[in-house]
Amino acid sequence: MLMLPMIQCCPPACDYDVMTFDKPPSYDLDSKHVITVDRYVYIYNKDKDTRCNLNINTILNKFTFPEELFVIGVFSFHCDGNVRISFDIQIQPFLSTFVISDIEFASCILSVTDLDTLLLKSKARVLVLNGVQLVTDAHPYCCEGFNKLTSLSIIAMVEDEMNLIKKIFKSSDSLKEFFILGCKGIVKQSIIRKRFPKLQLLHVSHCSVDGTLTFPWTSSIAYLPENLSVSEYFIEADSIHHRLNIPKTMFRRALTLVNNGITIPEQIQVSGNIHFIEISDNLIHKLSYQMFIKTHGMQCLVLKRNHIIEVEELSFAGQTELLYLDMSYNEIRTLPPHIFDDLHDLIDLDLSHNKLHRLPNEIFIRLNCLERLKMDNNSIITLNSNILPIHSVKLKFVSFNNNPLKDFPVSILYIRSLEKAEIRYTNMSFSNLDTILRRVDRLLLIRSIIRSSSPLFTNIYETTYKWRNLDLTGSNISGLFIPDGLDPTYKEIFLIVFKHFKFILHENKFICNSNILPFNHLMKGFKDLSYWSGEEYFYTDWTCSYPVELNGKTVLTIEAGDVYSNIDSNCPSDCKCFRYSQSKVTIIDCRNRGLSHFPKSVPSGMVDIWLDWNNITILSFQTYFFHVRQLCMSNNILSKIDSDIFSKMPNLKILKLDRNLIFYFPESLQSLTLDQLKLDHNPLKCDCKTLWLKKWIMNSTSSIQNITEVTCQNEDGKINQFIAVPDDEFSCLQWSSYINIAIFSTVIASVLFAIFICI
Repeated sequence: MLMLPMIQCCPPACDYDVMTFDKPPSYDLDSKHVITVDRYVYIYNKDKDTRCNLNINTILNKFTFPEELFVIGVFSFHCDGNVRISFDIQIQPFLSTFVISDIEFASCILSVTDLDTLLLKSKARVLVLNGVQLVTDAHPYCCEGFNKLTSLSIIAMVEDEMNLIKKIFKSSDSLKEFFILGCKGIVKQSIIRKRFPKLQLLHVSHCSVDGTLTFPWTSSIAYLPENLSVSEYFIEADSIHHRLNIPKTMFRRALTLVNNGITIPEQIQVSGNIHFIEISDNLIHKLSYQMFIKTHGMQCLVLKRNHIIEVEELSFAGQTELLYLDMSYNEIRTLPPHIFDDLHDLIDLDLSHNKLHRLPNEIFIRLNCLERLKMDNNSIITLNSNILPIHSVKLKFVSFNNNPLKDFPVSILYIRSLEKAEIRYTNMSFSNLDTILRRVDRLLLIRSIIRSSSPLFTNIYETTYKWRNLDLTGSNISGLFIPDGLDPTYKEIFLIVFKHFKFILHENKFICNSNILPFNHLMKGFKDLSYWSGEEYFYTDWTCSYPVELNGKTVLTIEAGDVYSNIDSNCPSDCKCFRYSQSKVTIIDCRNRGLSHFPKSVPSGMVDIWLDWNNITILSFQTYFFHVRQLCMSNNILSKIDSDIFSKMPNLKILKLDRNLIFYFPESLQSLTLDQLKLDHNPLKCDCKTLWLKKWIMNSTSSIQNITEVTCQNEDGKINQFIAVPDDEFSCLQWSSYINIAIFSTVIASVLFAIFICI
């Protein structure tokens, strides 16, 4: 008899490495952590042979497992180069300590029969297949191990996922969680629903969805197997569970749809009890009230990156159990005023990275359980005082980073449980800190700093043991500027604020010139009265950036002598003169001296002239004007300026003519190259003589302060924002009688105010 050579029917043993990991326990049993045994097996493609046999028992026998303990085994198999692996047909059940296991395969080729045997013998309840090719070598619906799974994840599979499901599953009531990512084919709800009718969680990511998707399919809730409950470690690490308030023994009822090409809300029909919904990276331009109106029990809703532009008024109607709402990275421009009225239990609201330019009054006022509010990267310029939920005792964090905010939103100071507010990279400045203080409601401020657990009599002037952080990093704050002689009421508000709030001012360049001195004097006075110890953060954290010679010096150590020294020679009799020690610029301080004319002479060299709060009526050229670097004449009664005066002042860099009676500025103003200019609060006229000024201002916006407060009047006396008046409305009119009346009225008002101050 002719003997044929024996053909090897069994593949060689796999060449592999085994690694072990210590992971925190994901599950508890009877309030005790369940030990997790985690093994990572890397299978090599030895000698380019694409088939090998893996003996699971050999792998397990290398380790000593806890005896008589409930253990969960997590086994991850990663193949090098799509190796086809098989398992010993004599595989024995795992050690008695193994009750259930999680099995993961990546980049392997497996037969359905072999894999089913492994799942059955290991009592697998969780299976993850990532880039795996399954060879269907058994008759349909054979797979007992597959049908005992409670969670299945298929990721970037080699073949069509729907065909694979049809081949393996007939109908599995056990499967409660199904994750499908990076599909090769189109996801068909009819196939998934038929095979997994008791599904609690459906996650579809980077897959096209056929037709209309309805979910959930069952109203019955489900519980984890073997009386397990998820651990605190699992809850903190899981992107869904840590946002939910459900029993730890319960499966999450959740729907996640990410990058599915969904364009209209009608493609999604969600109804019944569901805990979590995420619809992200789709193309839904309008949020309809019909999307969630049939759902109840929803606690978390994520609607990121959907290109949403419009939000209907009743989109969240009836969602009283919602805890988390994320609508970030959309294109929302406006919000209905009552959009959040039903969300009484909302904890976390994220509206960042949209195109909101204003918020309706009281839009957040009813969110009394809110703890975190994120409004970053919008176009919000002003935040009205009745927008934030200031009556909430739970709001801890708010952020308005990267918004073009111009004014500090004082309502943030009224938030009772505030721990941190981020208002970074905005257009805010504290150039008029006294204006901010005037807007603060003292009673609301005091109420906010007295916690509900505080004693009945709380010393509001005692430095807090826990600062409330106001992060103003990267704004336009060059210093905290207040006028001399701040009203006692506002001094008290100032003290209370600085006793309880920490101003974080990183990436703000402090200019340590004379404007900082009133603030420093005020702080020194508080220290002399023992309100400050000198150890507070602002004594060390705030440092000068300019001038260069003071760079790095702490702001509150700056004194008049550091900035300039006294000059007596040729100083006008009614004024005080100082000279910067480094730059040799002389300051002539003639503020609030009742002067009606310019000084006849000043010290030689470059000078800064401060003539604010006087009674000068005419700005006429003086011989020393050639050397003037700063001319500050705010709050005078100037009504006339020499036509060619500015062409004779080549060194002028700062010009302040705000709060005067100037109707027209001479065109020689255009010859100046200024660092700072103030023109606001003058009765400018909207006619052909000021059209040039508007065009020049529009080209010089970086140097003009309070540009939006520069106004002009038309013939009817209507006040308009100067730069907002159309060019064709600057027509020449007859103003003479109106001007005389205006000047007379303003002079009378100034005299009465002066009499009041003297009294």
